[in-house]
Amino acid sequence: MVRTKEKKESSLTSVLIGALATVFLGLLLGFIVEVGRTPEFVRNQPDLVEASNPLALKFRLGDRQTTDGWRQMIDNAQTGTFRGSSIQLDESELNGIATQYLNFSMGKQQALQADEAPTYALLPETPNFSMMADELQVTIPFDAFIFGRQSSGFLVAKGHFEEKGNDSSFVVDDAWINSARIPAFLARPILSRLIRSVQEISSDSPLIAALNQVRPVGVKESELIVAPR
Repeated sequence: MVRTKEKKESSLTSVLIGALATVFLGLLLGFIVEVGRTPEFVRNQPDLVEASNPLALKFRLGDRQTTDGWRQMIDNAQTGTFRGSSIQLDESELNGIATQYLNFSMGKQQALQADEAPTYALLPETPNFSMMADELQVTIPFDAFIFGRQSSGFLVAKGHFEEKGNDSSFVVDDAWINSARIPAFLARPILSRLIRSVQEISSDSPLIAALNQVRPVGVKESELIVAPR
């Protein structure tokens, strides 16, 4: 039996398609497994290495123990009365602000009070901020509804700030949903939508008034540096 060139090419194409389909299916199954695996959260930097399960993906949560000092910083930012050219916020102060102004739990409860679960929704809870060296990490717990089916998880995004003229933006370098790494560009619209939600719902809050006067310019030695616009 003589195999023609066309038959050889057809056979090779089938093999390549089958191999690509196998790789894609393997990646998809691996992603599904990692999405279903909740990462391990620790409070101290050494615990990232010494956590109980050495195979688990680990993230550090930022300190929530704070005084009311951040309130004065919000007031100073609103009025532009800086003691220097910038304001420094540690992670406990950032989390104090998040607890006060970025608490989405009430909105989530209202959304779930309906008799039927929403067909499609992404309902976040209060984010947690942690800083290491020059990097900011944002951890957002959420409940997702797809065709009425509910699942819980965490979006974790790590990144830095880039200045653009008189403004700056948070650039996502790495992102995960639970233990599954996702492309950074998928995390950006979620974070942007949360920011827009805060601006729409709390347009008259002291936080929005303060943000209109300042801009974050970077993280240095585990502190967020905020400068006037």
